[in-house]
Amino acid sequence: MPKVTEVYVEATFTKSLPNYQNYKPTAGVRMTPSKDESTDEVFAYGWGVVHDQIAEQLKAFDDKPQSGTTKGLGK
Repeated sequence: MPKVTEVYVEATFTKSLPNYQNYKPTAGVRMTPSKDESTDEVFAYGWGVVHDQIAEQLKAFDDKPQSGTTKGLGK
């Protein structure tokens, strides 16, 4: 089996906005597994990081106004 020297995880989420617009946040992470980590462990960690980042980017579109921002991309 080949030795895995790098793991890359990326996700994009499409959120439909009013007026037929879309917002597509993307998050990705590139990691190098240590000797004691399995590839599956590194992928699982990477997916967790990507999920958290996408969720953070989508907070701007919650129904509740965020402190210092308005709903959507504006400040």
